[in-house]
Amino acid sequence: MPFVQIPELLVAARETCMKTLATCQGSGRNLYAVIDLAASTDAKHWLSRLAQTVDAHCLFEQQPEAAATQHAPWLLRLTPDDRRIGLSHTVDEALVAWNVSWVESALAPDALATSLSRRLTARLPEGEALFRYHDPRLFPGWWGVLSDEERACFGAFGARWWTLSTDDSLQAETLAGEVADDPFHPPWRINPAQQQALTRASEHQQLVSLLGKRRPEVFLGMGRGEQWHFVRTHDAGAEAHHITHLADRLRYCELALEHGDDFAEQPRWQPVWAAMAWGSQRLASALKRLPSEAAASPDISGITI
Repeated sequence: MPFVQIPELLVAARETCMKTLATCQGSGRNLYAVIDLAASTDAKHWLSRLAQTVDAHCLFEQQPEAAATQHAPWLLRLTPDDRRIGLSHTVDEALVAWNVSWVESALAPDALATSLSRRLTARLPEGEALFRYHDPRLFPGWWGVLSDEERACFGAFGARWWTLSTDDSLQAETLAGEVADDPFHPPWRINPAQQQALTRASEHQQLVSLLGKRRPEVFLGMGRGEQWHFVRTHDAGAEAHHITHLADRLRYCELALEHGDDFAEQPRWQPVWAAMAWGSQRLASALKRLPSEAAASPDISGITI
């Protein structure tokens, strides 16, 4: 019985992912899935299966959050003959919940679990915090801003880290390879460039989620790739018009849904952008320059940045 049913429109993406990842299983290294139960379609079901699987390890085991197994990232070695949890289950879960990534590594399951668990603590200016680097929505953007030296240190546990991109295709980030003496020493220090990349990815995820809740009739009619392209495009447009608050960026995206992708270029909106450029004011105030436009700021209670 499958863990999750994928919609028809994702069948082709599923087949492509399966073929690509299946070749990794014969590469001479182990193929592992990193499954984030905090974003799972059915964390209880996954936990019951993982707890009975020999090569499954909870990455919170050595962390203060050890008791939160139902919300933890889990490492699972995938083998072609494992019927309890196979590659197909992890691909289906990734396509629906976007909470699974895959690692190629020659390390044994317990050794890789230890390496990944040690990397779960980050040091920020305000103190130490849980580092959700394993989140496939965050990993590619964060990895992309690291220096060669940082990648060599953090990624010294395997060959490649695979994630699904926003268009449901696989993308691989090259790791540093396995080394006998792990150069990583916790906690991982987050510099401003990393913080900016992580924050931007997190905020885009929040915008996608909020638009789906606030404008489901329009936004949810798009595919996932279209949704993310829409958010990235119009969030960049908001930034170009000096709109910085997350609530105002959400409103800007909603205006694009209501008035069309090119709304910001139309003459009637130019007084609004001029007002935003003139000084530090909120978009709701600037919108008062449009007699027919509602000026209320959207409710974004519950958002955390």
